[in-house]
Amino acid sequence: MPREAYKHAMYFFVDTVNKIKPDQWDMPALGEWSVRDLVGHTVRAMLTLPQFAKRKAGERAPVADIPTPAAYYQQAFVGDGTNERIAERGRQTAETLGPDLPAAVAQVSMEVASLLDTLPDDFVFKTLAGNIMLVDYLPTRTLELVVHTLDLLAPTEIAGSPPHDAMLSALRLLADLAADTPYAGHLALLATGRDTWNGPFSVLN
Repeated sequence: MPREAYKHAMYFFVDTVNKIKPDQWDMPALGEWSVRDLVGHTVRAMLTLPQFAKRKAGERAPVADIPTPAAYYQQAFVGDGTNERIAERGRQTAETLGPDLPAAVAQVSMEVASLLDTLPDDFVFKTLAGNIMLVDYLPTRTLELVVHTLDLLAPTEIAGSPPHDAMLSALRLLADLAADTPYAGHLALLATGRDTWNGPFSVLN
């Protein structure tokens, strides 16, 4: 279920952040991001739920115009400068959360878990990429939490692995995305031992 997989991915992230040592926050983590910046970006996979769930008094419920989790990613990366804006939002979020990031991340997780318990699967979020139902939005956030928590493990040398249902959700969405890219065949051959790694590629954009 998307709801349970998301929560398990969220708690995996929270637990990992709690294990980051004080002298590791400014270490390089991913691209231009430090460990702190990467945590700031990843926590947005939690913060956007209450942000995009807000509605003004009397506002009619929006109609979903993004039909699937894969379609969300395909829409979200449209336009120039998207990656730069994402990187900057990650840094800004880390600053906004304050100096005690583990405590802030844990607090956000509790608030988001409580919010999820009040929303039906067909609740529609108004995201920056368009309108999407909760049941379709959660797998995109689970993917973010899983992949970026894995990104955190390497530089910090924290041991851990994603919960099974969260990992399965992430891999299913990556497969959906890969099917519409030139990398689909390469990925299938890699996964079955018929090809070798020949450099980085991404199915996200």
